[in-house]
Amino acid sequence: MRSLSAWVAACSCVVLVAGCGGSSGPRLPSDYAGPAALQADQAVVLLRGRSTCTARRLLLAMQKEAIRQVNAHAIPPALQEGLLSRINDLVGVVECGPPINATPAPAARATALATWIRAHS
Repeated sequence: MRSLSAWVAACSCVVLVAGCGGSSGPRLPSDYAGPAALQADQAVVLLRGRSTCTARRLLLAMQKEAIRQVNAHAIPPALQEGLLSRINDLVGVVECGPPINATPAPAARATALATWIRAHS
C-alpha cells in the first residue's frame, strides 16, 4: 500500500508543478472544467465519507461526460489523454460495496483530479 501512497503523492506533485507557469498551453473549456472540478470535489467528500456507491455513480457520470466532450472535440487533443486517464484510473479503484477501512488513496486521487482540472482550465 505504500507504493500506492507514493504514487498518489508523486502524481499530486506532478499536477502542482504542471499547474505552475501561467496560462500558456491548451485549456479545458470553462463550461466543462468548472462543473467537472466541483464533481471531483464532491467525489472527495463522498469517498472520505465512505459513500463508495454514490461516489462511483458520480465518477461514472464524469467519465461519460468527459468522453462526450472529447468526442465533440471540446477538449483540446493535448489534454484528452491526461483527463481521461485520470478519470478512468479513479473509476478503476472505486468499487461499490461495503465501506472499506483501508487507504484514503481514492480520495487523494479525486483531489488530484480536481487539481488537474483546475490547473488546465
